[in-house]
Amino acid sequence: MKRESAISAAIDFGSIAAISLAICSAATNVDFMSLLVPSTILIRFWAWWKLGPQTRQRGRFRDEIIFFAICISIGAFNDWNTVHMHSVYAYLVPTYYPELSCVPLWMLLYWGLILRSLSTLFHQPFLGHGTIPDNTLRLPWRELQASPGRKVAIQLLLVAITRPFVYLFHDHLVLSWLPLLAALALYIYLFPLDPRRWTILVLLTTAGPAIEIAYIQLGGLHRYALGWFGGVPAWIVVWWGLAGLIWDDLGPRLQRKLAPERARRSTSSDPDRRLPPE
Repeated sequence: MKRESAISAAIDFGSIAAISLAICSAATNVDFMSLLVPSTILIRFWAWWKLGPQTRQRGRFRDEIIFFAICISIGAFNDWNTVHMHSVYAYLVPTYYPELSCVPLWMLLYWGLILRSLSTLFHQPFLGHGTIPDNTLRLPWRELQASPGRKVAIQLLLVAITRPFVYLFHDHLVLSWLPLLAALALYIYLFPLDPRRWTILVLLTTAGPAIEIAYIQLGGLHRYALGWFGGVPAWIVVWWGLAGLIWDDLGPRLQRKLAPERARRSTSSDPDRRLPPE
C-alpha cells in the first residue's frame, strides 16, 4: 500500500507538472490546452486505475470519480464566480465561450485536478503523522470537542464572510488582504494547529503563490490588481493558507462520507493514519 501511495502521488503531481509546463509555454493556444487538460486527466485516471487490485475495486474507483467531480465543482465554481461574476482578476488567454465564462473551460477542469492533488499532498508522510480531522474548538473560556457539523459550519462561515471583501475590495491597499489575515488568525486560534498543519500552512502560502507567479510571468495566464509579488497580490498569499487549511479538513470528511466502511477499517488498524489510504 505504501508503494501504491507513492505511485499515486507521483501520478497526481506529474499531472500537475505537465499542465503547469503547458501553461507556462502555451497557455494562449486554446485548442492545445483544451485538448491537453482533459487528456491529462483521463490518463491520470487510467494510471490510477492500473495501480493495483485495491484501486480497481468498483467501489473505490467509483468513489474516486465522485470525489474528483466534487473537486471540479468546488474549484470551478469558485473561480468562475470570482472572475466571471465579480471581475476580481482577469484571464488573459482566449476561451471558446466568453459570454458564458471568461475563465477558459480547460482551467475550470484543471481546478478539479488541483484540489484533488492537494488532497493527495496532505496525505504524504513528509508532512508528518496526522489524525482524522478532529473537532477541537478553542474558546476564550475553555477548549472543547465540538460536533463535526459545528466545525464545518464555522469554517464555511469564515469563507462566506471573507469572500465579499475579496469581491468588493480586491483593489484596495488594505481591505483586500486584512480581512483574510484576520480570518486566518481566528482560524488558527479556534482550531489549534499541530506541526503537520503548520507545515501545510507554510507550504501553501509559499508554493501556491510561487506557482501562480510562474503562470503569470511565463504563461501570461491571468492578471491581478495590486500584483505586488511577481503579479500576485497579498490577499492571494493569505487565501492559499486559509483555503488550504479548510480543504485539509473538509477533503477527508468528504472522502469518509463516500466510503465510511473503508474509513473505519483503516482507522481501526492504524489510528494515526490519515484517510483515505491511497
